[in-house]
Order: sequence, then C-alpha cells, then structure tokens
Amino acid sequence: MKPTVLYKYATPNTAEIILENGRLRWSNPSVFNDLNELQRIPCFEPTVCESYQNLLKTLLDAACGRLALDANRLTPRTRKILDQVIQGLQVGKSESELLGVLCDFKPSDADQIIDKGLREYFALLAKKGPRILCLTSTYNNEVMWGTYAENHHGVVLGFTAALPDSPFHEVKQVTYSDRPIAGSGLDFLLYGDTPELRKRTIEAVCYSKKLAWSYEQEWRLITWRSQESHSDHGDYIFYPAELESVTFGVRAKPEVVKTMCKTIHKKYPSTTIFQMLHQQGSLNRVPLET
Repeated sequence: MKPTVLYKYATPNTAEIILENGRLRWSNPSVFNDLNELQRIPCFEPTVCESYQNLLKTLLDAACGRLALDANRLTPRTRKILDQVIQGLQVGKSESELLGVLCDFKPSDADQIIDKGLREYFALLAKKGPRILCLTSTYNNEVMWGTYAENHHGVVLGFTAALPDSPFHEVKQVTYSDRPIAGSGLDFLLYGDTPELRKRTIEAVCYSKKLAWSYEQEWRLITWRSQESHSDHGDYIFYPAELESVTFGVRAKPEVVKTMCKTIHKKYPSTTIFQMLHQQGSLNRVPLET
C-alpha cells in the first residue's frame, strides 16, 4: 500500500532552493551513493540450468496427460521438444528413454548467456537519461536525518499526490535483497521472454537495492530523458498543493526557520509546518507556530 505522504530529506541550502524555485532534482543513478544502482542484474531461481530437468519432466507429464499445459504459449523451441515427446510416445518409446534423449537439449551456459544479454540491454538503457527521485515513507529516520539533512540542521519535505496528474501517483516501493529475482527458470524455459517477465526484470533492476540500504525505506519515481543524457540531473517542477508538509530538524537555526517559513507562507499556503524535538531519547514531531 502506497503511503499517503512521502518524504525528502534535505540540507538547509538545498531545501531553500527547492522551496524558492518549486523544483525537485531528479538525478542520474550514476551519481548516487549506491554504486550498484541499475547494475544489479536479476537472476532466475532456480536457475535455467537447474530448471532444465524439471522442464523435461513437465513436458513429459503434459504429453502423458498428467499435466495441463497451454501449448500455444510455449516458446518455439520448447514446443518442438514437446512435439518430439508426443511422437516418441506414439511410436512406443518409454518415458525413461525419452528423458534420456531430451537431455541432449540441455544448454550448459544458458544462464551466462541470459546474464550477458541483460547487462547489454541495461547498459543501453542507462544511456537514455534515467532520472530518479528518491523518497522515503518516514520523517523520523534518525540515520537519514544525520546523512541527508545535515545532522538535523536541515528539513524533511513531505509530498503527496494531491492532483490527478501528479507524478507521485506513479511512485513504486524499493525492495531489498541480496540479489533480485526475476522469476523461475522453468517459466522462462516454457514461455520465454514474456511481457510479464520483462516487466518484472525491469522493476527488479530499477526498484531493488541490497539489504544494507533497507533502513532508507525508499520509494522512487523514475523517468527517462534521453534529450538530457549529457547531464547528471534534471530539476522538475512540483505544484504547491503537492507539498504537504515541511519539518525542521532539531538543530535547525532560527534564522533558517524564519526565512523558510516566510517562503512557505507565501508560496505554499496549504503546507503544514512542523519541528522535530528530541525528548527523553526519542524524536517527536510537533506543529510549529509561526
């Protein structure tokens, strides 16, 4: 379930620029802290090679009527194997004989070939100007306050999909794993590069990170701007109604708060202003009277 509000941690200077210009910076993943952005190629589990014996048994079960299989969805190569199994049964060959013959079809380097193809595809995709806006589902992440908001001197900006055409409607959650999984090797052997598999593969590359980053609780928006591929970022407008809140850090300087509040009242009249307080060992957010 998508959060109602998503947050962007920012330093005081960055926040002032964002509020003054009404624009958010969407960056090329090549400049992110995580060097693996758009580099983690998903795998099949079990792998294609590991699934091959299961494929042979599946096709044999289908040919013998023990399993319902949509033959029209099969890849041409797999359909050819199925047809050979059916022909073999018709001339009286045993199931064990057929399994022995079918093993000759087993590719030993299938997973390496798939991995190489995917890496080439995403290398080309990376040249099309990916722009990513990273957000998070929480405003009280102590690590992120320290890392991205200048150790509580900065702010957290809260955004919401307040308009019908808001890009925030398209936000997707990042998943965290040692390596992303695109699907089953058996499904790939049966049905090939389906639209569903391609979608899962793209999402696995674009919306997954290693477990070490899970503390960020990230959600992200991605767009592709090939005409801007020469730069590392793009600054794109957001509407005043989309800025749900501004939360100042515990150490925010009074003069910074005063300056930003002036801008907020002028340009974002519907935005709620908060202050983080450190009370008895925990962070609490309270409305800020201005």
